[in-house]
Amino acid sequence: MKKLLVLGTLILTCVSTRAQTNSVPSFFTTAQNYFTSFNTNLLTFQDGYDHVDISTGTENWNNTQLLAVFHVDAHLFSVATNQSLRGVVTFYNDTTLGSLSKADAGAAYAYTLYDTKTTLSLNGGYDWDGKKGYVRPDLDFDKAMTQRTFLGVNLGLPIYLNGQGRLTPNYGFKAGFNF
Repeated sequence: MKKLLVLGTLILTCVSTRAQTNSVPSFFTTAQNYFTSFNTNLLTFQDGYDHVDISTGTENWNNTQLLAVFHVDAHLFSVATNQSLRGVVTFYNDTTLGSLSKADAGAAYAYTLYDTKTTLSLNGGYDWDGKKGYVRPDLDFDKAMTQRTFLGVNLGLPIYLNGQGRLTPNYGFKAGFNF
């Protein structure tokens, strides 16, 4: 009788136990979770804290060049709570030639939610490699790591003014600090 009771308990335990699943989250799920979870204690991008952002990183330009990027983003004035207009300057260095390849400047609108800043900018620049000007709308997502440091991703679409060149989005990654 004891054996039957022990066997019955084991069977019920096995039946009621859920199977372990080892699902690997996708890159987009991980990125979505990263940018939609907020640390309300960090004021990295809030008014009064975020005057100038300086970052460096890398960017894939038209799927043909991997460029080193130096980016400066300065607060001009606040539009409303957590919203500001900013000035943006970016320099692109060709990693194979070691020379300045492109540069652009423009204006940006930034929206901040706790430790995350979304910036939409419109830049005009010049490509010394292709000897042509371009206009580039750009979307940046920055996430605070500490009170003064952040990581970010960006997506841009250079539109060449002389009609030459492919309409291929650029994407990049950056790390920076603000003061």
